[in-house]
Amino acid sequence: MNPIARLSGLSLLLVPAALAAADQLQLRVLPPGGEGAADDGGTAELVAQLQAVDAHRELFEMASWLFYAGAVLTIPMTIVLWRLAAGRAPRWAWAGALLGAVSVVGQFVQAYAHFGVDQAFSGLEDRQVAAEHIVAIDSNAYALVLFLHYLIGVAFAVPVAAIALKRAGVIPWWGLGSVLGGSVLLVVLGSTSVVTIVWAAGLVIGLAPAVRAWGRGEWADRPAAAQVGVPATMDA
Repeated sequence: MNPIARLSGLSLLLVPAALAAADQLQLRVLPPGGEGAADDGGTAELVAQLQAVDAHRELFEMASWLFYAGAVLTIPMTIVLWRLAAGRAPRWAWAGALLGAVSVVGQFVQAYAHFGVDQAFSGLEDRQVAAEHIVAIDSNAYALVLFLHYLIGVAFAVPVAAIALKRAGVIPWWGLGSVLGGSVLLVVLGSTSVVTIVWAAGLVIGLAPAVRAWGRGEWADRPAAAQVGVPATMDA
């Protein structure tokens, strides 16, 4: 395995770390309930959010770049997760890969629609008008469909890939439980300073055996179910 391919396995750890760090920074910037809807259509809270971003621009920009890095690294992460499981759990591996592709699209949508738009609009003098524009964008049906990619990716991409890894014998039961536990917690409770750290820790701990397997090239020795003495119907 060449060094670049070997290092790509670290994306399994770097993605949750980068996204969690980005979330921690933006939570320090945004006021409580910063992305919620207010009685006037959300503009009051959005104005406060834009003011906070402008006042702490460096922190928010750092969060933006960390999120972008996490989005970019999700590409090799998706490939590695698929390759590790495809030999012995092809159906689950492909399901995880397709959801991973959805997640990549969704993260770039989020990088633009949240981090990019907030940075640009926070610099405008009339933040009330800026907030009204954001509300108009967020309530557009086409924009909502694009945002669904992000929600679907967060909720299902890594959990389904983790199921594929478990079925392929790459991670143990505790690894699967760690990934599923962190993911469910994030989906149910949403993003908070504590939940995001727990989510990232769950993924890092749960996927650590997969990183080791990738680094050792163990997946290369198990290219197909029939070659490891496993019935072809397994995964299946």
